[in-house]
Amino acid sequence: MHRIVIALSMEILLSIAAIFSFAVSVASLAYWLGKRFEEINGRFEKMESSFNSRFREMESSFNSRFREMEFSINSLRDGMNSLKTAMTSINSMLIDFLGVKEIISEGETKFLISEVKRIVSSTVLVNPFTEEDLKFIREVTKKEPKEFSMEEAEKLIEMGKKVWYEDGSELAYKVFLMGLVVRAFLIGEAQKRKRKRKKGKSSSLNFLLIKE
Repeated sequence: MHRIVIALSMEILLSIAAIFSFAVSVASLAYWLGKRFEEINGRFEKMESSFNSRFREMESSFNSRFREMEFSINSLRDGMNSLKTAMTSINSMLIDFLGVKEIISEGETKFLISEVKRIVSSTVLVNPFTEEDLKFIREVTKKEPKEFSMEEAEKLIEMGKKVWYEDGSELAYKVFLMGLVVRAFLIGEAQKRKRKRKKGKSSSLNFLLIKE
């Protein structure tokens, strides 16, 4: 009986020792895994920090380049506007000069009026003008060059120039050009009438002198 008790005690002690050994192994494994996870977590934190830092650098660089691009585009737009202003000023001066010299003929003026009339009558027109402005253009293009008033020519010039500045429309530029040519033609016609009146007065004066 005493031997049986001793044998059972030995088995219990062996079982306890095995359990303790397993528990120690599990604890050691848990501690090792914990340290490994801690290292991995630290590496992920470093990677995340590095990624965030790199992302902020890229974002800053992109914003800087975008601002530079925006500045370049604005500079180009300002340059184009300056070029348009220069072109309109030169065109106005040269065409008015031709009008003073009476070089703009009625036939040339009719041609440009007909060209604008043809475009505004097109069914596929992409219209840059308001409906009111388009109605005005259609009305005046029915007239002969001599039937235009100076106010109508000036309105065409301002109307065409404004829209051309805004969207670079071909029709707007042709309306602007038509207004300039009509104005120059009217200036030339006024010069001719003025010269005829002077000639008429001179002839009358000569007639009176001869009669006396």
